[in-house]
Amino acid sequence: MNYLLITLSCASAIFVSASLYLNQHLDKKKHPQVRHLSKNKVNQSRKNSDDLKRFSLRQPVFSSNKKVEFIGADTKQLERENTAQYKIIVHLNQQNKRLAQESKVAKQQVKDKDKEISDLKATTAKLQIAMQPPPMLSDVEQVKSLIEAQPDLITTNIKKQPDPEQTNKQGIDPNATSLNIKAPSKWDNLTGAVEFGFNYEQDNQLQKGLNGRLLMTYTDPLKYKLNSDFDFKYVNTDELATTNKARWQLQYDHNLTPVSTIFYRSDLNRSHFASYNKEYIYSVGYGRTIINTKKHNLLIEIGPGYRSSMPNIGEDSVRINEYIGRLNFSYQYVSSESLQFKFDSVTEIGHKNNIYLTNLQMQNKIYRKLFAVFEFEYKYTENVPEDTLRDEYSSDLTLLYAF
Repeated sequence: MNYLLITLSCASAIFVSASLYLNQHLDKKKHPQVRHLSKNKVNQSRKNSDDLKRFSLRQPVFSSNKKVEFIGADTKQLERENTAQYKIIVHLNQQNKRLAQESKVAKQQVKDKDKEISDLKATTAKLQIAMQPPPMLSDVEQVKSLIEAQPDLITTNIKKQPDPEQTNKQGIDPNATSLNIKAPSKWDNLTGAVEFGFNYEQDNQLQKGLNGRLLMTYTDPLKYKLNSDFDFKYVNTDELATTNKARWQLQYDHNLTPVSTIFYRSDLNRSHFASYNKEYIYSVGYGRTIINTKKHNLLIEIGPGYRSSMPNIGEDSVRINEYIGRLNFSYQYVSSESLQFKFDSVTEIGHKNNIYLTNLQMQNKIYRKLFAVFEFEYKYTENVPEDTLRDEYSSDLTLLYAF
Protein backbone atom coordinates (compact mmCIF):
# COMPACT_ATOMS: atom_id res chain seq x y z
CA MET A 1 0.00 0.00 0.00
CA ASN A 2 2.75 2.32 0.86
CA TYR A 3 4.57 1.44 -2.28
CA LEU A 4 1.51 2.31 -4.33
CA LEU A 5 1.14 5.66 -2.74
CA ILE A 6 4.80 6.57 -3.38
CA THR A 7 4.45 5.48 -7.00
CA LEU A 8 1.38 7.65 -7.51
CA SER A 9 3.07 10.66 -5.95
CA CYS A 10 6.07 10.37 -8.20
CA ALA A 11 3.92 9.99 -11.28
CA SER A 12 1.91 13.09 -10.34
CA ALA A 13 5.05 15.12 -9.91
CA ILE A 14 6.44 14.03 -13.24
CA PHE A 15 3.20 14.92 -14.91
CA VAL A 16 3.06 18.37 -13.45
CA SER A 17 6.65 19.09 -14.43
CA ALA A 18 6.03 17.90 -18.00
CA SER A 19 2.92 20.07 -18.27
CA LEU A 20 4.78 23.13 -17.17
CA TYR A 21 7.61 22.53 -19.54
CA LEU A 22 5.31 22.04 -22.52
CA ASN A 23 3.35 25.16 -21.73
CA GLN A 24 6.44 27.28 -21.53
CA HIS A 25 7.93 25.88 -24.71
CA LEU A 26 4.73 26.48 -26.63
CA ASP A 27 4.38 30.03 -25.41
CA LYS A 28 7.87 30.92 -26.61
CA LYS A 29 7.23 29.58 -30.04
CA LYS A 30 3.85 31.16 -30.40
CA HIS A 31 4.68 34.72 -29.00
CA PRO A 32 8.41 35.53 -29.34
CA GLN A 33 7.82 39.33 -28.87
CA VAL A 34 5.84 38.77 -25.74
CA ARG A 35 8.56 36.59 -24.43
CA HIS A 36 11.15 39.28 -25.25
CA LEU A 37 9.06 41.94 -23.57
CA SER A 38 8.52 39.83 -20.57
CA LYS A 39 12.23 39.30 -20.31
CA ASN A 40 12.88 43.02 -20.72
CA LYS A 41 10.32 43.80 -18.07
CA VAL A 42 11.89 41.34 -15.76
CA ASN A 43 15.31 42.79 -16.43
CA GLN A 44 14.01 46.34 -16.05
CA SER A 45 12.24 45.35 -12.86
CA ARG A 46 15.43 43.83 -11.55
CA LYS A 47 17.39 46.90 -12.57
CA ASN A 48 14.88 49.17 -10.94
CA SER A 49 14.95 47.04 -7.90
CA ASP A 50 18.72 47.21 -7.81
CA ASP A 51 18.68 50.98 -8.37
CA LEU A 52 16.07 51.32 -5.69
CA LYS A 53 18.25 49.40 -3.32
CA ARG A 54 21.28 51.42 -4.22
CA PHE A 55 19.30 54.68 -3.92
CA SER A 56 17.80 53.60 -0.63
CA LEU A 57 21.26 52.78 0.62
CA ARG A 58 22.80 56.03 -0.66
CA GLN A 59 19.88 58.30 0.05
CA PRO A 60 20.43 58.52 3.81
CA VAL A 61 24.03 59.51 3.20
CA PHE A 62 22.97 62.32 0.88
CA SER A 63 19.90 63.43 2.73
CA SER A 64 21.35 63.33 6.22
CA ASN A 65 25.14 63.41 6.29
CA LYS A 66 25.62 65.88 3.43
CA LYS A 67 22.78 68.06 4.60
CA VAL A 68 23.97 68.00 8.17
CA GLU A 69 27.48 68.69 6.92
CA PHE A 70 26.26 71.66 4.89
CA ILE A 71 24.08 72.92 7.75
CA GLY A 72 26.97 72.46 10.17
CA ALA A 73 29.25 74.44 7.89
CA ASP A 74 26.73 77.27 7.60
CA THR A 75 26.17 77.24 11.35
CA LYS A 76 29.88 77.46 12.06
CA GLN A 77 30.23 80.33 9.56
CA LEU A 78 27.32 82.15 11.18
CA GLU A 79 28.76 81.50 14.59
CA ARG A 80 32.10 82.93 13.47
CA GLU A 81 30.35 85.96 11.96
CA ASN A 82 28.21 86.42 15.06
CA THR A 83 31.28 86.10 17.24
CA ALA A 84 33.10 88.72 15.15
CA GLN A 85 30.09 91.05 15.24
CA TYR A 86 29.74 90.53 18.96
CA LYS A 87 33.40 91.40 19.44
CA ILE A 88 32.92 94.51 17.30
CA ILE A 89 29.85 95.50 19.32
CA VAL A 90 31.72 94.95 22.57
CA HIS A 91 34.64 97.01 21.24
CA LEU A 92 32.30 99.79 20.12
CA ASN A 93 30.57 99.80 23.51
CA GLN A 94 33.92 100.06 25.20
CA GLN A 95 34.88 102.91 22.89
CA ASN A 96 31.55 104.62 23.58
CA LYS A 97 32.07 104.28 27.31
CA ARG A 98 35.61 105.58 27.00
CA LEU A 99 34.47 108.48 24.81
CA ALA A 100 31.62 109.24 27.20
CA GLN A 101 34.07 109.29 30.09
CA GLU A 102 36.49 111.46 28.12
CA SER A 103 33.63 113.76 27.15
CA LYS A 104 32.59 114.03 30.77
CA VAL A 105 36.14 114.81 31.80
CA ALA A 106 36.45 117.33 28.95
CA LYS A 107 33.20 119.02 29.97
CA GLN A 108 34.43 119.24 33.54
CA GLN A 109 37.73 120.66 32.32
CA VAL A 110 35.86 123.19 30.19
CA LYS A 111 33.79 124.18 33.23
CA ASP A 112 36.95 124.51 35.30
CA LYS A 113 38.60 126.56 32.56
CA ASP A 114 35.51 128.75 32.25
CA LYS A 115 35.55 129.27 35.99
CA GLU A 116 39.26 130.09 35.90
CA ILE A 117 38.67 132.49 33.01
CA SER A 118 35.81 134.19 34.87
CA ASP A 119 37.96 134.42 38.00
CA LEU A 120 40.83 135.82 35.94
CA LYS A 121 38.49 138.34 34.33
CA ALA A 122 37.19 139.39 37.71
CA THR A 123 40.73 139.62 39.07
CA THR A 124 41.84 141.54 35.97
CA ALA A 125 38.95 143.96 36.38
CA LYS A 126 39.84 144.45 40.02
CA LEU A 127 43.50 144.96 39.15
CA GLN A 128 42.58 147.44 36.45
CA ILE A 129 40.45 149.34 38.92
CA ALA A 130 43.22 149.18 41.49
CA MET A 131 46.00 150.12 39.06
CA GLN A 132 44.17 152.88 37.28
CA PRO A 133 44.09 156.24 39.03
CA PRO A 134 40.66 157.35 40.18
CA PRO A 135 38.71 159.50 37.76
CA MET A 136 39.51 162.64 39.72
CA LEU A 137 42.93 162.63 41.33
CA SER A 138 43.32 164.76 44.39
CA ASP A 139 46.44 166.68 45.21
CA VAL A 140 47.41 164.00 47.70
CA GLU A 141 47.16 161.32 45.03
CA GLN A 142 49.26 163.42 42.66
CA VAL A 143 51.92 163.70 45.34
CA LYS A 144 51.77 159.98 46.06
CA SER A 145 52.08 159.13 42.38
CA LEU A 146 55.19 161.25 42.12
CA ILE A 147 56.69 159.66 45.23
CA GLU A 148 56.07 156.16 43.90
CA ALA A 149 57.20 157.04 40.38
CA GLN A 150 60.69 158.23 41.30
CA PRO A 151 62.09 158.23 44.84
CA ASP A 152 64.77 160.74 45.70
CA LEU A 153 68.21 159.67 44.49
CA ILE A 154 69.81 160.45 47.84
CA THR A 155 67.70 157.88 49.67
CA THR A 156 66.45 154.44 48.94
CA ASN A 157 63.15 152.79 49.76
CA ILE A 158 63.42 151.26 53.21
CA LYS A 159 60.59 148.95 54.12
CA LYS A 160 59.11 149.46 57.55
CA GLN A 161 60.02 146.60 59.84
CA PRO A 162 57.41 145.01 62.13
CA ASP A 163 57.25 146.10 65.74
CA PRO A 164 59.47 143.80 67.87
CA GLU A 165 56.78 143.70 70.57
CA GLN A 166 54.34 142.28 68.05
CA THR A 167 56.82 139.64 66.85
CA ASN A 168 56.74 136.17 68.38
CA LYS A 169 59.72 134.03 69.26
CA GLN A 170 60.06 132.70 65.73
CA GLY A 171 60.42 136.25 64.45
CA ILE A 172 57.07 136.22 62.61
CA ASP A 173 54.72 139.14 62.67
CA PRO A 174 51.39 137.81 64.03
CA ASN A 175 49.47 140.33 61.91
CA ALA A 176 51.22 139.27 58.72
CA THR A 177 49.62 137.08 56.08
CA SER A 178 52.98 135.52 55.25
CA LEU A 179 56.50 135.60 56.54
CA ASN A 180 57.91 139.12 56.96
CA ILE A 181 54.88 140.67 55.21
CA LYS A 182 52.73 143.04 57.17
CA ALA A 183 49.01 142.42 56.98
CA PRO A 184 47.12 145.18 55.15
CA SER A 185 45.20 147.59 57.32
CA LYS A 186 42.17 149.71 56.55
CA TRP A 187 44.25 152.75 57.45
CA ASP A 188 46.56 152.02 54.51
CA ASN A 189 43.83 153.43 52.24
CA LEU A 190 43.97 156.76 54.04
CA THR A 191 46.37 159.35 52.64
CA GLY A 192 46.89 162.99 53.41
CA ALA A 193 48.96 166.09 52.85
CA VAL A 194 49.59 169.35 54.67
CA GLU A 195 50.22 172.59 52.83
CA PHE A 196 51.54 175.64 54.61
CA GLY A 197 52.59 179.16 53.63
CA PHE A 198 53.62 182.26 55.52
CA ASN A 199 54.22 185.80 54.37
CA TYR A 200 55.77 188.70 56.26
CA GLU A 201 56.52 192.04 54.60
CA GLN A 202 57.37 195.43 56.14
CA ASP A 203 57.98 198.68 54.28
CA ASN A 204 55.59 201.59 54.45
CA GLN A 205 53.06 199.06 55.58
CA LEU A 206 53.28 195.95 57.68
CA GLN A 207 51.77 192.96 55.97
CA LYS A 208 51.51 189.48 57.44
CA GLY A 209 49.92 186.51 55.80
CA LEU A 210 49.22 182.92 56.65
CA ASN A 211 47.65 180.24 54.53
CA GLY A 212 47.31 176.51 54.88
CA ARG A 213 45.64 173.49 53.47
CA LEU A 214 44.74 170.01 54.71
CA LEU A 215 44.01 167.23 52.26
CA MET A 216 42.60 163.86 53.31
CA THR A 217 41.64 161.02 50.97
CA TYR A 218 40.25 157.59 51.78
CA THR A 219 40.09 155.21 48.83
CA ASP A 220 38.63 151.79 48.28
CA PRO A 221 39.81 151.04 44.72
CA LEU A 222 36.93 148.67 44.02
CA LYS A 223 34.11 150.75 45.50
CA TYR A 224 34.55 154.41 46.27
CA LYS A 225 36.76 157.38 47.09
CA LEU A 226 36.18 160.09 49.70
CA ASN A 227 38.14 163.33 49.33
CA SER A 228 38.25 166.24 51.79
CA ASP A 229 40.01 169.52 50.93
CA PHE A 230 40.08 172.34 53.49
CA ASP A 231 42.10 175.50 52.93
CA PHE A 232 42.24 178.95 54.46
CA LYS A 233 44.03 182.24 53.87
CA TYR A 234 44.45 185.22 56.13
CA VAL A 235 46.27 188.47 55.35
CA ASN A 236 46.69 191.36 57.78
CA THR A 237 47.87 194.79 56.67
CA ASP A 238 48.67 197.35 59.38
CA GLU A 239 46.63 195.41 61.85
CA LEU A 240 43.65 195.41 59.51
CA ALA A 241 42.45 192.21 57.87
CA THR A 242 42.53 192.48 54.11
CA THR A 243 42.03 188.83 53.26
CA ASN A 244 40.07 186.37 55.31
CA LYS A 245 38.60 183.37 53.56
CA ALA A 246 38.13 179.65 54.05
CA ARG A 247 36.85 176.88 51.83
CA TRP A 248 35.93 173.26 52.47
CA GLN A 249 35.30 170.88 49.57
CA LEU A 250 34.00 167.39 50.25
CA GLN A 251 33.39 164.88 47.44
CA TYR A 252 32.34 161.24 47.40
CA ASP A 253 32.93 159.21 44.21
CA HIS A 254 31.22 155.85 43.80
CA ASN A 255 32.86 153.66 41.13
CA LEU A 256 30.54 152.22 38.49
CA THR A 257 33.32 151.05 36.18
CA PRO A 258 37.06 151.71 36.08
CA VAL A 259 36.38 154.91 34.10
CA SER A 260 32.96 156.09 35.30
CA THR A 261 31.65 157.29 38.67
CA ILE A 262 28.69 158.88 40.38
CA PHE A 263 29.72 161.79 42.61
CA TYR A 264 28.18 163.70 45.51
CA ARG A 265 29.82 167.05 46.22
CA SER A 266 29.57 169.94 48.64
CA ASP A 267 31.53 173.20 48.36
CA LEU A 268 31.35 175.60 51.30
CA ASN A 269 33.05 178.95 50.72
CA ARG A 270 33.28 181.95 53.03
CA SER A 271 35.12 185.17 52.24
CA HIS A 272 34.79 188.54 54.00
CA PHE A 273 36.08 190.55 51.04
CA ALA A 274 34.55 188.80 48.04
CA SER A 275 31.39 189.70 46.16
CA TYR A 276 29.51 187.03 48.09
CA ASN A 277 30.25 186.54 51.74
CA LYS A 278 28.94 182.96 51.81
CA GLU A 279 28.46 180.47 49.02
CA TYR A 280 27.18 176.96 49.68
CA ILE A 281 27.01 174.68 46.66
CA TYR A 282 25.71 171.10 46.60
CA SER A 283 25.74 168.95 43.48
CA VAL A 284 25.45 165.37 42.25
CA GLY A 285 26.23 163.92 38.86
CA TYR A 286 28.13 161.59 36.61
CA GLY A 287 31.88 161.60 35.99
CA ARG A 288 33.84 159.85 33.28
CA THR A 289 37.54 159.58 32.53
CA ILE A 290 38.08 160.30 28.83
CA ILE A 291 41.87 159.96 28.73
CA ASN A 292 43.95 157.99 31.20
CA THR A 293 47.62 157.41 30.37
CA LYS A 294 50.88 157.76 32.26
CA LYS A 295 51.23 161.39 31.21
CA HIS A 296 47.69 162.57 30.49
CA ASN A 297 44.41 162.35 32.36
CA LEU A 298 41.16 164.04 31.36
CA LEU A 299 38.03 163.88 33.50
CA ILE A 300 34.58 165.33 32.80
CA GLU A 301 31.86 165.77 35.45
CA ILE A 302 28.33 166.95 34.84
CA GLY A 303 25.23 167.12 36.98
CA PRO A 304 22.58 169.26 38.67
CA GLY A 305 23.03 171.12 41.92
CA TYR A 306 21.79 173.72 44.36
CA ARG A 307 23.50 177.00 45.30
CA SER A 308 22.85 179.32 48.21
CA SER A 309 24.67 182.69 48.12
CA MET A 310 24.83 185.57 50.56
CA PRO A 311 25.81 188.92 48.95
CA ASN A 312 28.49 190.91 50.74
CA ILE A 313 26.51 194.15 51.18
CA GLY A 314 26.04 194.28 54.92
CA GLU A 315 23.31 193.26 57.28
CA ASP A 316 20.53 193.94 54.79
CA SER A 317 21.75 191.30 52.36
CA VAL A 318 19.24 188.66 51.26
CA ARG A 319 20.27 185.09 50.54
CA ILE A 320 19.93 183.99 46.92
CA ASN A 321 18.88 180.34 46.43
CA GLU A 322 18.68 178.64 43.05
CA TYR A 323 19.13 175.37 41.20
CA ILE A 324 22.13 175.13 38.95
CA GLY A 325 23.83 172.90 36.39
CA ARG A 326 27.51 172.15 37.01
CA LEU A 327 30.14 171.16 34.43
CA ASN A 328 33.76 170.42 35.34
CA PHE A 329 36.79 169.69 33.14
CA SER A 330 39.87 168.43 34.94
CA TYR A 331 43.11 167.83 33.03
CA GLN A 332 46.41 166.56 34.48
CA TYR A 333 49.75 166.42 32.74
CA VAL A 334 52.89 164.77 34.10
CA SER A 335 55.81 166.63 32.56
CA SER A 336 58.60 164.71 34.26
CA GLU A 337 59.24 162.39 37.16
CA SER A 338 59.05 165.29 39.61
CA LEU A 339 56.93 167.92 37.86
CA GLN A 340 53.26 167.88 36.98
CA PHE A 341 50.45 170.27 36.17
CA LYS A 342 46.73 170.32 36.86
CA PHE A 343 44.09 172.46 35.20
CA ASP A 344 40.44 172.70 36.32
CA SER A 345 37.62 174.57 34.62
CA VAL A 346 34.23 174.75 36.38
CA THR A 347 31.05 176.26 34.98
CA GLU A 348 27.93 176.77 37.11
CA ILE A 349 24.82 177.88 35.25
CA GLY A 350 21.81 179.10 37.23
CA HIS A 351 18.63 181.02 36.64
CA LYS A 352 19.83 184.06 38.62
CA ASN A 353 23.59 183.90 38.29
CA ASN A 354 26.42 182.19 36.41
CA ILE A 355 29.91 181.52 37.75
CA TYR A 356 33.07 180.51 35.87
CA LEU A 357 36.11 179.26 37.75
CA THR A 358 39.57 178.39 36.44
CA ASN A 359 42.32 176.88 38.57
CA LEU A 360 45.92 176.08 37.59
CA GLN A 361 48.36 174.16 39.82
CA MET A 362 52.01 173.34 39.33
CA GLN A 363 53.66 170.85 41.66
CA ASN A 364 57.38 170.17 41.84
CA LYS A 365 59.17 167.64 44.02
CA ILE A 366 61.90 169.10 46.19
CA TYR A 367 63.07 166.35 48.50
CA ARG A 368 61.52 163.00 49.31
CA LYS A 369 57.91 163.82 50.32
CA LEU A 370 58.31 167.59 50.25
CA PHE A 371 56.85 169.52 47.30
CA ALA A 372 56.57 173.11 46.17
CA VAL A 373 53.09 174.07 44.95
CA PHE A 374 52.18 177.09 42.90
CA GLU A 375 48.47 177.80 42.44
CA PHE A 376 46.65 180.42 40.42
CA GLU A 377 42.87 180.87 40.46
CA TYR A 378 40.51 183.08 38.52
CA LYS A 379 36.80 183.43 39.28
CA TYR A 380 34.21 185.33 37.29
CA THR A 381 30.73 186.03 38.71
CA GLU A 382 28.22 187.35 36.20
CA ASN A 383 25.82 189.09 38.59
CA VAL A 384 27.37 190.80 41.64
CA PRO A 385 26.15 193.35 44.16
CA GLU A 386 26.81 197.03 43.55
CA ASP A 387 30.27 198.39 44.27
CA THR A 388 31.80 194.89 43.97
CA LEU A 389 33.92 193.33 41.28
CA ARG A 390 33.05 190.44 39.01
CA ASP A 391 36.65 189.26 38.70
CA GLU A 392 38.60 187.65 41.51
CA TYR A 393 42.25 186.59 41.32
CA SER A 394 44.42 184.69 43.74
CA SER A 395 47.89 183.15 43.60
CA ASP A 396 49.82 181.20 46.21
CA LEU A 397 53.21 179.59 46.55
CA THR A 398 53.34 177.01 49.34
CA LEU A 399 55.13 173.92 50.56
CA LEU A 400 53.30 170.60 50.71
CA TYR A 401 54.27 167.55 52.72
CA ALA A 402 52.59 164.24 51.95
CA PHE A 403 52.04 161.43 54.45
